[in-house]
Amino acid sequence: MVHFNFKQGLFQAKGEILQYIGEDGKEYIPYDYNFEEDIVPAINNLIPGNEKLPIRRELKNIKVFLQGSLVGLCFKGFDFGDVVAAGALFSATGSPYISVLYFIGCRFGVNDGIDIPPAGVGFYDCVFEEAYNVRLRNETPDAPIEFNNCVFNGSLNFDEIDARIPVEIDRCVFNENSRLNMRRFNGSGNVGLYHLEIRNCLFKGIVNFDESIVPEKSVLEYLTFFREVSFKDTQFKPEVKIQNLSFAPFITQTAKDGFKSFLTALNKSGYTKEAKFYEQNVGADGIDAKINKDEFDIAARSNWLNIKQTAAFLGISYATLLAMRKEDKADGIRRIPYIGEGKSSRYYLPLLEAYKSRDMDLVNKLAKEIEGK
Repeated sequence: MVHFNFKQGLFQAKGEILQYIGEDGKEYIPYDYNFEEDIVPAINNLIPGNEKLPIRRELKNIKVFLQGSLVGLCFKGFDFGDVVAAGALFSATGSPYISVLYFIGCRFGVNDGIDIPPAGVGFYDCVFEEAYNVRLRNETPDAPIEFNNCVFNGSLNFDEIDARIPVEIDRCVFNENSRLNMRRFNGSGNVGLYHLEIRNCLFKGIVNFDESIVPEKSVLEYLTFFREVSFKDTQFKPEVKIQNLSFAPFITQTAKDGFKSFLTALNKSGYTKEAKFYEQNVGADGIDAKINKDEFDIAARSNWLNIKQTAAFLGISYATLLAMRKEDKADGIRRIPYIGEGKSSRYYLPLLEAYKSRDMDLVNKLAKEIEGK
């Protein structure tokens, strides 16, 4: 499912779009249901053998269902952005009657967060405007939570959870002022069957894994970090899959230190092969090379970067980019189109951004546009 098209349109900013327009072009529905009066009767009438209760209000965009013997709720297209809606929602999500929750195409604003019910919770095509805290309702290690194709404009905080839980974050975008806070996640190292999976995500904000323990057989893949990361005192348990991670150019000391903390965590956890790969292919000409920030900023404002600046922007080494160009020349292709020849060649910054975001349709479109430049 595709949620929002972030190309510039009638709205002045992405945030303005998110305030009004939902998943399929419709406005979000204000949430004003009363849990006890509107939803509980529907739950009662769903359970075989119960005496039927009168329905005061038809539930629209709310589905009450049974998952085995467990009661679940599914909300679609609602705006939970204000205090009243957030309070009304909490009555439902905090109820001991509810064991599983699904949210599809919803918007969250001032909500404090959610206590994961016993059978878990899933968010699909949702937008989170402010900080969202993930907590456990019961201290059980098997209450999963999933975020799929969601947009975060604030922080997503897991730092209040010590118990080991299954977490999946897939195809999500964390915008400029966002933060993924996994600090001290699974800090006790509790033994369990579940793991952490973060795939296919863009992090334009800060990512923090300090003092966390990444469980066995977890997956971190196809992730792009545009800003600082931190893995101070992080432990990676055995058989964690770590591949296709891309890092921002190391033009600040904080960015350099964050990447070094990632390498240190890998080495201390026994992932020396992975650490060597990222050090050679990301850090070799990224951490130690002197990148002139003023020159980089001037080039970025012109939308044209030279080869070394391009390598830094993509989070790969200069040698790696040259090797890619050699391979492309031999194969008669250009994976990352550019203009000019040799050291005088230049890369178009919007095209690089599209390439880094894996938007190959936009890459091809921009490649055609620069052919005449």
